[in-house]
Amino acid sequence: MKLLFFSLSAAASGETFIGLSLAEQLRRAGVESHFVHPPVTSGAVEHFGFDHTVVDYADCPKGPSARAFVDELVASVAPDAIVLCDYNVFIRNVRFHFQLDPVFIDDYGLPVLPVDLMEWEDTDFEIDLCGAPPLPVDRGILAYPAHLRPVPPLHLDRGGSTRALPYRVVAPESVDPATSARIRADLGLGGRDRLVMLPVSAWQRPPGGRGLWSDMMTTLTDHVPDLVVRYLGRLPEHVHFLVIGQAPPAFDRLPAGRLHVRPPCAIDRYTEYLGASDAVVLLSPPSVTGARAVLMDKPVLIMQNRFPVRDGAELAAVAAEVDLTPFVRDWLAATGPIDRFRMWPKGSFRALDAVFTANDYTNALITTELLDETGTVRALHDLVAGPDDPSGAAERLAKSRARYLEAVAALPDAVEVIREAVGRGPARR
Repeated sequence: MKLLFFSLSAAASGETFIGLSLAEQLRRAGVESHFVHPPVTSGAVEHFGFDHTVVDYADCPKGPSARAFVDELVASVAPDAIVLCDYNVFIRNVRFHFQLDPVFIDDYGLPVLPVDLMEWEDTDFEIDLCGAPPLPVDRGILAYPAHLRPVPPLHLDRGGSTRALPYRVVAPESVDPATSARIRADLGLGGRDRLVMLPVSAWQRPPGGRGLWSDMMTTLTDHVPDLVVRYLGRLPEHVHFLVIGQAPPAFDRLPAGRLHVRPPCAIDRYTEYLGASDAVVLLSPPSVTGARAVLMDKPVLIMQNRFPVRDGAELAAVAAEVDLTPFVRDWLAATGPIDRFRMWPKGSFRALDAVFTANDYTNALITTELLDETGTVRALHDLVAGPDDPSGAAERLAKSRARYLEAVAALPDAVEVIREAVGRGPARR
């Protein structure tokens, strides 16, 4: 079997990793894969060693020329099926960069397998945005009889869907203890020290005039790190912080000598950094890094905001549920109106309801409210607790992860899932 992957995101590496990790699992079963991707992800694709075609959006073909380009590519690769990772990214980039109606992909008469990162058929096909109107999403995914759903973060089971096909997002990963010890020594960590990874992504920064971005998103980009730094700064002195990539400027205020910033790196090196970390803190619960950390049996904490605060009445409603500290009250007064968000700073709180409702993955995570300083700091202390901590937090969290990991291990092999997906045939429009 041979698959043609369209991995078209130029802003987020997670979608690319999801496609590559699926293809890697399938390669072990003899399935060949060919990737179509922009230059920014060339390093990752080359690392895995898959055949690939690079599409540079700066000068890519458009309209009929783009259609001819894909026609030639499909004829050359001769795939048995086409994988879109992910579906919404494919739709947006084909329309904007290729200037084509995305349904052209059905004309080849092949099974088209969209990677569904939002469990779209259980949503209202809108993405709620901070400080902007909701963004409508194409409903075309409903024409496809097989939706590939990576676990985690998606549900372990199909629920009531006749389309959903859950599969393990990545094969078991491990990092050699000697490699982890060397990385920790290079960072200057001692045997008692704890290392917390703080993942950051390019899509969490303003796009420089391109893409959908609001004033509120800019405000949240600038000011949410102030809260994060406040909370992290209350952890014990033996806790260190690791950022791979461009850290928010506010992170410079973390305790001296305990913040370690490293430049963007290759996938294998990133995996080593993740393996050397003791825990992960995120402001985006669908994060691939978070999913990989849980599958490595590491504790993960998610900070989200489920409270819109746009006037005094909404502030009072928050205060009725959360003990707002003076620092948080001052932060809210200085920041101005904020909307709910799961994916900082963009939003997607309501859009991700389908994914994070009655999902066993949440039992393997610690989820806190960003405006709840007391609760978040308490949870952070639990996150970094060692096995000998008298609170027993580490043991409780480990038991929750173990139950979840046992359920993930029971999922069918990726190749079985793909065979079922291909067997369902092409789109039904």
